[in-house]
Amino acid sequence: AIYPFKREFVVGAVSTDVQSGQATMCYLPGIETAERECWYINMGAVDRAFFTTEAMVKMSETGHM
Repeated sequence: AIYPFKREFVVGAVSTDVQSGQATMCYLPGIETAERECWYINMGAVDRAFFTTEAMVKMSETGHM
C-alpha cells in the first residue's frame, strides 16, 4: 500500500500481566498470515460492515472475509 502521508506501523504488541509477570506477544501481521501487506490503515479499504460482531467472528474463523 502507498500512503499519501507519513505514518508509523505497529509490527508487534505485547500484553503483560503485572501481577504474574506473564507476557504474551502478538506479531502484526501474524507469522502465519499469507499476505504480508494486510493492515491497511486510513485507506477506506473497509466499511462499517467490517466492524460488526458477525464479520469479526467470520474473520477469526476463516482468516478472511
